[in-house]
Amino acid sequence: MHGRTRCPGRRKAPAGIFCALVFAVTAAAGPAGAEETDVGVNARGGIYQDDDATQVISAVVAVEAAALGWAKIRAHGLVDIVSTASVDVISAATDRWEETRYEFGAAPSYDDGTRTVSLAYRYSTENDWDSHTFGLGGSHDFFSHNLKLSMGLTYGYNAVGRADDETFSEKLEIYGVSVGAVMVASRNDIFSFTYAPSYFKGYQASPYRFAYYNDPGSTTPLGTPEVVPDLRMRHALVVEYNRHLFMDSALRSNARAYLDNWGIYSGTVGTEYVHGIGGFEPSVFVRGYLQTGATFYEDGYTTRKRYMTADREHSPFWDLFAGIRLAYRVEHLGVFDELRAEAKGAAFLFVFQDYDRLPERRGFTAEIGLGGTL
Repeated sequence: MHGRTRCPGRRKAPAGIFCALVFAVTAAAGPAGAEETDVGVNARGGIYQDDDATQVISAVVAVEAAALGWAKIRAHGLVDIVSTASVDVISAATDRWEETRYEFGAAPSYDDGTRTVSLAYRYSTENDWDSHTFGLGGSHDFFSHNLKLSMGLTYGYNAVGRADDETFSEKLEIYGVSVGAVMVASRNDIFSFTYAPSYFKGYQASPYRFAYYNDPGSTTPLGTPEVVPDLRMRHALVVEYNRHLFMDSALRSNARAYLDNWGIYSGTVGTEYVHGIGGFEPSVFVRGYLQTGATFYEDGYTTRKRYMTADREHSPFWDLFAGIRLAYRVEHLGVFDELRAEAKGAAFLFVFQDYDRLPERRGFTAEIGLGGTL
């Protein structure tokens, strides 16, 4: 808009803070074209739509600057617009609702080609939830960059409220650790391993969701606010494998195992076939997921119990995603060192094996992204 950026105001002003942060990033990087300085901008928009009357529209913009050969900083801003009238809403005895979530973050880092150290901060807010997340990470390359070891720490503080109810106030703290390794096994094979335990302490239910149980003195089920344990320990192990096949094609595969002390065990497997054709990179991908239910989950409770939930995400279910992606990259076009574009679409199916109100859920996701480096 004629060289100006307009930053709209809002309660708690996340958009204004992000605009100031982007200005600081680009100013610190110096003028475009300065020696040893790179500035990149990426924008992405997406939509999620399912047959459970839920739609999510997302937009994110990220700016990254690198200078002096070792200093980097990345800032991003995100907006999610959610509209839903799902069975979860019906179970909470409300009509369709809409809400908007705003998020911004910044991550300065040091990278000398062998070692990295990074800090990160992310703030997210919506009408009934505020979240602050802090991160610290580092990595080191060994054996002529054929092995990289990394470690990260995260802490998140969440303030949970309830719309139109100033008396409701809860908190949730999240502590996380991750350790990883990336190994170049051959000219055609790369493996990576990540183990990420996390600890959740505090309110983890929904202030709007009700669980129902049968009472001997009543002819109809009685509802009670959802109650789940305050402590949750999670463990996740991720293995990724990239294999160069022939010419400019590759197979990117991954598997994830998960368990927690709520009794949920899950597994995820996925693969993507990618083929390069000049500046184009078309691919097809598929991903499957299977989980058990939490030990305290029941589709219908026969009596009132200590822990009760109506969350379908705590029930046993499986899902399947399949889709296509097309990426394009061109170098040295005008003032840009590189320009990138990507379009991605997927269809999905969820099958809930013990959730009578919604046995299945179908839908699609679509994304488009644009980016460039100066």
